[in-house]
Amino acid sequence: MRRLRWVERVPSRLLLVLLAGCRPVEGAGGARSGGPEPVASSEDEGIPSLEEIADAIDPGPRAALTVGLPSWLAAGLAVPRGGDPAALLAEARRRYEGWQARSQQGGDAAQLEGLVELARALALAERAAGDLQHAPVEALVLLERVYDLLDVPALANDRNLFSQMIQGFVQIIAEGGDASSSAMLDDLAKLVFEGVQRADELHRRTVAALLRDAPEHPSIPDVLSRTAESVHAQDEALAVGIMRRSLAMRGEAATAAHWLDLASLCYRSLELRCGNEARARAEALAPADDEKLAERLHRSLEQAKHANAVVELQDAAGLEDRLDQARALMELQRNADAREIYEQLHRLHPEDARPVAGLARVMLLERLDFVAAFEIIDRARPREHLDREWYELAIGVRATALLYHVLPQLADEDPDAIFDALRPALVQMDADISGLEELGADEGKVLRYIYDLGIDAWPKSRAEDQQPLLQLTRAQLTRTRALLEQVPASRHAYTLVLAASEFSADREQALAVLDLAPPAEHAEAVALRRAQAALDLVVSWDAREHAARMLELVDAIDGPDRPLATRRLVVDAHVVARRLGQPGELPRLEARYRELLATPGGERDVVLLNNLAALVAEQGRTREALELWKGAEAVAEDNVQRDMIALNVLGARIAAGVFGAAERERLAELEQSPAAVEVRLLARAWRVAASSGAEARK
Repeated sequence: MRRLRWVERVPSRLLLVLLAGCRPVEGAGGARSGGPEPVASSEDEGIPSLEEIADAIDPGPRAALTVGLPSWLAAGLAVPRGGDPAALLAEARRRYEGWQARSQQGGDAAQLEGLVELARALALAERAAGDLQHAPVEALVLLERVYDLLDVPALANDRNLFSQMIQGFVQIIAEGGDASSSAMLDDLAKLVFEGVQRADELHRRTVAALLRDAPEHPSIPDVLSRTAESVHAQDEALAVGIMRRSLAMRGEAATAAHWLDLASLCYRSLELRCGNEARARAEALAPADDEKLAERLHRSLEQAKHANAVVELQDAAGLEDRLDQARALMELQRNADAREIYEQLHRLHPEDARPVAGLARVMLLERLDFVAAFEIIDRARPREHLDREWYELAIGVRATALLYHVLPQLADEDPDAIFDALRPALVQMDADISGLEELGADEGKVLRYIYDLGIDAWPKSRAEDQQPLLQLTRAQLTRTRALLEQVPASRHAYTLVLAASEFSADREQALAVLDLAPPAEHAEAVALRRAQAALDLVVSWDAREHAARMLELVDAIDGPDRPLATRRLVVDAHVVARRLGQPGELPRLEARYRELLATPGGERDVVLLNNLAALVAEQGRTREALELWKGAEAVAEDNVQRDMIALNVLGARIAAGVFGAAERERLAELEQSPAAVEVRLLARAWRVAASSGAEARK
């Protein structure tokens, strides 16, 4: 059972990020090896054999997660109840690869679709495997990867940020099946959460079968590495032994990264000698020019310091020493040990904020449970040592709990009732922000701006006359520029300026943001947001004179290793620049789009398909463009995207000289679209232009 690491780095698309990073399944056959385990060498002394590992981790027979599901749920997963094992396994591989592709895409809808693909891969692989004791080896290999991905205890907590993603997954499966009642949805949600809880045992059972039946399979060293991480929480010594066996099997092929895996496990187990020796082996093997490996070596050295601190402070009794020990334990992911210390210190020092903050952080690290962390902070209300760390944690936890836990429960309430329910938490948040400001923290000023803006905008957003809200929005560029002058090193203040510039009604002030340099230490972090703002501003203002500058900013974020959405943004900018008079050949731009279309996830990127279709239509190939738009519509995430695609299709037909009764009727429908106001406005503009003659249509 794996523990989560580095909760501070977890982004909004939490689930797929945690599950990402898996490699393609090794091998293509299905025959069992049946061969003997390699003969042990002198270096193997003290390291458990594969058979010993299998015996130690095997929980015994366990029911598969997806076999025996109700018929309506099987229909939702769109998998057969039986069939040829080889065909089922091939389809499971295809679904697994589909999940891998979608995990690289942006957008919540794409990631939810990825979860559905992963669930289907699991269901197919379990059917291909049958009884794990007699399963084809390659079915075991695939199942091991999927069970390992699901073996994250935090996923089974229905009060954290994962719960919304899982509920969305439940809804998609229900729509594909025949979930005719809320009780069915509740049952499905329960099955999903229970399935995640059972993944640990099924993972260990599958690994045990692999080790016994295919000890020479090329995937075994990697399987052992994952298993070592999985069992560490229950048996540290066994975990270290499993990782050592993995390295022994790799032999001379073991890299610096593999030795660092062992070093990390040893330090977390407080085995200092083991960790130091493994880190020394890694340092000897590490290439001098590998920046990522250098960063890992640095982190390993930090782990060594934390492990030494825990050992040295083992008999400490003072408050400060015990706090230092608890912090070091948390850095080593020994959260249960840290919690015990924090609980003792909180009982002894109830007014001290530091043990309370520690308990809240443990809850976040172990379970990503912002609700429990919020309850800990709200219940304690300490009065001493209210430092920057305390205020930042309290504000962040409170805001996240309100957003993901409290607000969804109030969704059906009257807006005034919602505000009344939130008022106590907002009052406390206001006080916390003031406390952070008094400490001189830059982010205190940024949070004060955001909080005051929200309080000011709330009543205006509910008024019948929306003009005051519009005026407030348009005034934010001046205010955010003033904020940035107060805190010039703040990344968040800079991104607020970028956001405000896109709502400004002042052309000169808005476009001046293109030349506003970001804080030097955050330049790389904000480069993508800056490039997006540049494209939006140049398009919004038809700013031909700034097209070249836009391309400078956009090209700076380009690269073959960038995410698909980033690379698409670069091509989009070049297409826009060409239309604004910059050099560019349509066939070359089309080729760049098609290159992206061929990358994993490209065929399901609705924006990519739409933009490629528009470029193809611009070259006079209307029929081909219509097929691309058809594909875009099939993967559209919402009605806004579908209606915008419909407008593009109509625009292409009208530009090609087709404007009959069907086109007029469809435009009239889109003028009444409930999806978004921009759809209605664009539909009206197209109707006027189409009725004004060929030149206007062009």
